[in-house]
Amino acid sequence: MAKHQIRQATSRFVPVLNRKTQKWIGAPEPGKHKRKDAISAVVLLRDFLHVAKTASEAKTVLQKGGLEVDCKKIREDSFSVGMMDLIHLPYEKKHYLIAVK
Repeated sequence: MAKHQIRQATSRFVPVLNRKTQKWIGAPEPGKHKRKDAISAVVLLRDFLHVAKTASEAKTVLQKGGLEVDCKKIREDSFSVGMMDLIHLPYEKKHYLIAVK
């Protein structure tokens, strides 16, 4: 599987920022969610939760155990996060639920 995908090729279900100004986005690995219905953990931390400014900072947060999805520590940068996942940031003591508008 490729580690990146073109932003315009992502599903409209996933609210991707800067769809036409930036070309590439980190691709999620298929697993609990379908690849077209999920975003990777790095994109979640960087673009949506604004925990990190760059992808390398987001990877550092993941390696230090700064993200839990459904009560499991996530260390993979391409872990797929999708609908109805409970996100917990232990260092910031914040909880999020991924849902569609």
